[in-house]
Amino acid sequence: NVVLIFFPWAFSGICTGELCGVRDRIASFDNDDTVTLAVSCDPKFALRIFAERDGYTFPLLSDHWPHGVVTQSYGVFNDDRGCANRGTFLIDKQGTVVDVFVTDGLGVFVNGTQELLVALRHVTRIEVEALGGSDRVHIDIIVPTLYSPEPARLPVMLTLAPNRVAPEL
Repeated sequence: NVVLIFFPWAFSGICTGELCGVRDRIASFDNDDTVTLAVSCDPKFALRIFAERDGYTFPLLSDHWPHGVVTQSYGVFNDDRGCANRGTFLIDKQGTVVDVFVTDGLGVFVNGTQELLVALRHVTRIEVEALGGSDRVHIDIIVPTLYSPEPARLPVMLTLAPNRVAPEL
């Protein structure tokens, strides 16, 4: 089994926080049956320094050249930014994607399940848009913020029928 995490950029604040959260809870991801891999479009040299600086013990994979080919095959490449949108794919031993969490755009990372549950307690509304002719649903979770009079949108793109064969890495 594989937990495959796509993230936009090494050294950015949100991505660093996301991967540090994975690092700090790696025992809950990795075991005898499961391996965690993280992918970005950064060059491998940058990812090596990023991993060393923050002590990541799981592999960081570069999808730099040909630029974004793997990220595109998983449907999470952001053409406007030239990087991956934030996304996590759970892939079983037969190579089937069994669960997907993908943000719309670069997305907002919520650090772990506990924080997500806290955020969801304060939801003011949820907007759902089915994308015609697709197995995907766009969801905006609207939550109040401390620092702005405007509520925050936590955009999420969900795949309704994720049981498909994973593209090869």
